[in-house]
Amino acid sequence: MAVRAFTLDEYQDDDQTRDLFRSQNVCLWPPVHVGHCAVVWNKYLILFGGFTTISLPSRSFDGSDDSRYHSSRMLWFYDAESCEWKLEDTYGESPPFLSSAACAILNDCLYVFCGYSKANFYNEKVYRLDLLTKIWARVFPMIDPITSPLTEDHPSGRDKLASFVHEGSIYLFGGYGSIPSFRAELHGDYTIDADREVIMDLKAWFNCLIRFNITEHKFDLVQAVGPLPPPRAACASCKVGNRFFIFGGRLSYERMSDFFFLDMTKLKWTKIERKSENEQWPVGRSWAVLSPIFDENHLLLQGGLDSSGNTLSDFWVFDVSAGTWTEINFANSRVFWHAGGSINNTVYLFGGFKHATVQSRNEESSNELITVSLNPPSLQYIATEAIAASIVNTQENYESDSAWAVLNDYLIPREISCIQRTAKRLKYLKSRDVRINVSEASSSPRR
Repeated sequence: MAVRAFTLDEYQDDDQTRDLFRSQNVCLWPPVHVGHCAVVWNKYLILFGGFTTISLPSRSFDGSDDSRYHSSRMLWFYDAESCEWKLEDTYGESPPFLSSAACAILNDCLYVFCGYSKANFYNEKVYRLDLLTKIWARVFPMIDPITSPLTEDHPSGRDKLASFVHEGSIYLFGGYGSIPSFRAELHGDYTIDADREVIMDLKAWFNCLIRFNITEHKFDLVQAVGPLPPPRAACASCKVGNRFFIFGGRLSYERMSDFFFLDMTKLKWTKIERKSENEQWPVGRSWAVLSPIFDENHLLLQGGLDSSGNTLSDFWVFDVSAGTWTEINFANSRVFWHAGGSINNTVYLFGGFKHATVQSRNEESSNELITVSLNPPSLQYIATEAIAASIVNTQENYESDSAWAVLNDYLIPREISCIQRTAKRLKYLKSRDVRINVSEASSSPRR
């Protein structure tokens, strides 16, 4: 997998595509996203960063690919109520184009930390996007150092870390990045990557917990008690109530299957153990997604990459009260390095790589939207999708279909508008050969 740095001029195509979509007033759908962040804000799932793989014509026969970072100035918003995507412009001092950054939402603002940039460096600054005004601002450091290293405490350069919000502060955990070189670089314990060939560019896995105070714009290292999780990168994580959960992640050649939670009321780590050798338990993995589902007592673990480099397609539900895992056999979606979030008890997953193994020469990337819910679909959702699909599949020009006149006699305007939006979305997906993957036991929220 090659992630290439390139000049700003190459992003002109993105701007032209955006303008073309808007001038034609067509349904929008995001391109491939890998290594991106997905965060939830009200009814929206927001995509930030990552890259998209592009097949090179000169290499199309050997499966090689090139990759382009997504612009940090244009963000995708998925409306879980209307089931539509929007591409939003942003302004101000935006972050560099990043992969595997950490994102968090607090007070209607999106914060971006760390990550690896298209210019081949780790981002050490913090950026904030006001989601109401769509204006970016750099909030750390307040004075931009040009010729000297940062003297304020901050995380050492890293990516593939976890983040969460608690009581007005943002916390960062783990990650993979550069060996700390300066006293101001917060790091805690770490494990050196012994396979690095360049001694002057050593990398390491981290397991420290770092807090960012959004009022004072300062970082500090947080010491927690209990069994500290080993260093790791690309773990699956989420916060439910006052507990922050992490599953797996990579350390050296191992993709782990250990499971911890951090009780923020006590700042205490607890390791969740198997009750017996025969108990169901997910295999070790990195680049998976962990999300609350149904209520605050259940978590959904999906996908990832195992220690043999195989892409996983399984779905697991963890019962927090019982402390047990259950594999869900109704769904199958092979994907890793994707991202997602939970809205109204439904988990939304987007993007990632789909190829069978990490060694695959032909890297198949995804712009599929997967929705998973433990609730059955509403009758309104089933009827809306069925009517819209029937119209789109039977008519070349679905907008002039005679069925609309019939529907006017039986449905209220709001219901017809919902069917029209769904038909527009399905028509666009059909024309672009984009598949929306909805598991058999899943549904979109009631509309």
